[in-house]
Amino acid sequence: FFFLDTWHDTRAKKEEDRLDMLKKNCTILYLLYITAVSAVYQLDVDNYESIAIEVNKPLVVEVYSEMCESCKEFSPTWDIFAEQIASIDDIAIARLCVDKPKGAKLASQFKGLLKSGIPKVIFLASPVQRPQLYAKVQGASVDELISSLTSLSGISIPFTSFSDL
Repeated sequence: FFFLDTWHDTRAKKEEDRLDMLKKNCTILYLLYITAVSAVYQLDVDNYESIAIEVNKPLVVEVYSEMCESCKEFSPTWDIFAEQIASIDDIAIARLCVDKPKGAKLASQFKGLLKSGIPKVIFLASPVQRPQLYAKVQGASVDELISSLTSLSGISIPFTSFSDL
């Protein structure tokens, strides 16, 4: 019976190892997929113009701070919003962290839009046009953000409504 127990333990261990490897591979593939599908540009004063020219389409930019409690509260809403619009070819998604010196320097160029604090979502139709601020960010729902983007951009955005869930 000793040999049967050892054989069974060895077989169970191999199956467990296979499942662990499969889970790791699935996790890696999922992360690669998310990265590819939802390219979110990290803006700062050095790369803003090149990114805006490179993407050659309107940018939706979240302005935030990693230390800001309101920004942390808004983060899940932004993540769902960004995921919803990531598949739209006519719009690019970006983030601007004001904690970093180069990010703060770029944010200072938008200071008129940021005078009431952060987080903010800014719509940039093109690098040469004046950026526009979303009407409401604090406490906004994903539906409200998408509706604002539709009215600012004129782009029809198909989305899953979260208000019915």
